[in-house]
Amino acid sequence: MESRAATWGEDLRRAGVAPGEPVALVTHNDPAAVIALFAIRSIGAVAAPLHPALAPAEARALAQRLGARLTLTRAPNPPWGTTLPEVGSALTIPRLVDPPKTLEADYVLFTSGTQGRPRGVLLTDERFQLHARAVHERVPLSTRDRWLASLSIAHVGGLALVLRAAQFGSRVVCPPQDLVDGLEATVHGSRVTHLSLVPTAFERWLGRRGDRPVPPSLECVLLGGAAAPTRLLERAREQGWPVRTTYGLTEAGSQVATARPDSPLGSVGPPLPGVRIQIVDETGRPASSGRILVQSPGQCVGYLDDAQAAPEWIHTDDLGRLDAAGNLWIQGRRSDLIISGGENVDPVEVESVLAEHPAIVEVGVAGLPDAEWGEAVTAFLVERPGHALQLDELRAFCATRLARFKCPRRLVRVERLPRTPTGKLRRAALRALAPAV
Repeated sequence: MESRAATWGEDLRRAGVAPGEPVALVTHNDPAAVIALFAIRSIGAVAAPLHPALAPAEARALAQRLGARLTLTRAPNPPWGTTLPEVGSALTIPRLVDPPKTLEADYVLFTSGTQGRPRGVLLTDERFQLHARAVHERVPLSTRDRWLASLSIAHVGGLALVLRAAQFGSRVVCPPQDLVDGLEATVHGSRVTHLSLVPTAFERWLGRRGDRPVPPSLECVLLGGAAAPTRLLERAREQGWPVRTTYGLTEAGSQVATARPDSPLGSVGPPLPGVRIQIVDETGRPASSGRILVQSPGQCVGYLDDAQAAPEWIHTDDLGRLDAAGNLWIQGRRSDLIISGGENVDPVEVESVLAEHPAIVEVGVAGLPDAEWGEAVTAFLVERPGHALQLDELRAFCATRLARFKCPRRLVRVERLPRTPTGKLRRAALRALAPAV
């Protein structure tokens, strides 16, 4: 792979790609994508992976924000950009003539944009390497390990695992085209030892497996990207799955806290070595629970289109608490908090309860404007065929598990929940599905 990356790097250089110049990379995780990633870095250019699930107009808009003269893609005959060849072929690129834009970074990753416009985060190889050592102390890797690259390299978790594999000599297994359908065969066939999944994908995989035992090669299933329902974690523990919950963010270079095997169920474990966490209230003062602030060895060096220096502390939009043993518990997002009748409602808590109902396939919760309550707790349901839950039934189901003010006041049936390419619930888009009242 190193020789092929060097060859493609020379092809990029001959085309006029300059050190510090951003190059967009729109592709699924496959050998050519990984080679292209290292080819870009081999000549000092900036790799900017974009998620392959983006619509062409979305990807092009992000490439324009980057100032990228070149976009590499696996799409055949793309209307813009250059198609990556098969691994053994030369990379043929027309000569680039426009003056290049340069960035003080090695990678640019865009945030998921769940709260609005995606933000371009500037990251460096040096800090990724420091962060990889911290992760290695919590989840060690060796040359015998095989990590399924199930997260796109446009996601910080996907990029970080590829870079960790290069640093510690472990192998990366490319995912099947349909992740959930092909997961079983890939894990067994490639003797996968580690894999990273969002909770939704893991739950769907378990649902298709039935009572089959845990694949014997698996040593770690890392769940992150969204809150894992307690019932899912309990089921996984009962069946013997080596599940480890994790919490991370793009600006921190991936993982911030990752559970140990003996961490309390539902927590994401203690911070990684070298990571610092503060919990503050709305005034910025230390608090037992509140907004999560982070310092990380893998911390970003700045933001695209933002001349301000990177902050000393990353001010996340997440809420949480640290217990007496130092374990981090995630309690939702500040922007998602529902204020109903003067009471604070965490939509993730309500979703966790509703997800236990046997008639519900998926559920999202959001607050909708309400003249009486300020915001009405609203459940958006994907129901199993043949079911038509009523609001009274839903409230009765929640009544023994939640305070009355947390129980849904509205119910909206939907065919599917809006999610980002990485599987996160797009709560703003969820609210837009509600009919006007």
